[in-house]
Amino acid sequence: NRFAGTFDGQMHEIRGIYLNNHDTTTACHGLFGATDSTAEIKNFYLLDSYFYSVTTQLGSITGNSLDSTFKTIYSDAVVESNTQKVGGFIGATSTSGSVTMVDCWFDGAVTAESGNAYQYGGLVGVVNRVSTFSNCMNTGSIDLTKSTANVLRSGGLVGENSSNANRTTIMNSLQAGDFKYNTDNQEVVNY
Repeated sequence: NRFAGTFDGQMHEIRGIYLNNHDTTTACHGLFGATDSTAEIKNFYLLDSYFYSVTTQLGSITGNSLDSTFKTIYSDAVVESNTQKVGGFIGATSTSGSVTMVDCWFDGAVTAESGNAYQYGGLVGVVNRVSTFSNCMNTGSIDLTKSTANVLRSGGLVGENSSNANRTTIMNSLQAGDFKYNTDNQEVVNY
């Protein structure tokens, strides 16, 4: 079930979350597996944490978000996968909802373990509906060099905006992290 409430961390630290998912039947992994349209997640630091999954939709905060709001969050988590829809904060936004992200900072690492590096981003792997990001920053690293196939639709802030009809607005935001990929396997990179 999707988290549908308000999580206010009151600027406390959350430390030492460890997720190591090898179950190929489940998707949507993060501090919150998935968030619903009424979810508001805000005001905390996610530190010294690690998230790994062999299935799609992985982020340090949530794997999938439906119409949720994220405010004043810092994460230095390591997020690793060998699949698609992987982001520092959010793996993917839902096709039926938008996301608002304000004053969020990712300072960790997003890494493709192997296979295709498809839809990887510093904040969000793939945005499927109209979303807004303001005053956000990625100073973390995105390392797609272990990919043994194509690097597709990946970027410093957002990996892919899946439809031209669903425009994403990014305001007053910064991509300053390292972005590495193997040029032998590169097909399309959005940086």
